[in-house]
Amino acid sequence: MRFENPANGYAEDVNLPALWSLLCGPAYFLVKGVWQHAALFMLLVYQIEKAIIFLEYKPGEQISLPGIIFGILIVSAPIFVIYAILAKKIMRNYYLRKGWYEVGSDGERIAP
Repeated sequence: MRFENPANGYAEDVNLPALWSLLCGPAYFLVKGVWQHAALFMLLVYQIEKAIIFLEYKPGEQISLPGIIFGILIVSAPIFVIYAILAKKIMRNYYLRKGWYEVGSDGERIAP
């Protein structure tokens, strides 16, 4: 996908947003400037981590670090997958809401 700013003609390429959001998580959205989704992404993962630690902790017992890490990975993975599936739509909507135009490979504007 390629987007062009009508004010100055600057073009921004968005390549493989699903892959990058799956690999980098909220850092991808921060780099691209979509801070709202980056913040939501981090908040969801943080809340899940907090819940896992709360559920794993039992007073008087030692915390099982491998159990907590495994729980966080298993439960946080769906958030990464869901964001990877939605990344293309999120990025497209981000640029279109800013007033940018999507342009095709031939340089012509694509209607939203």
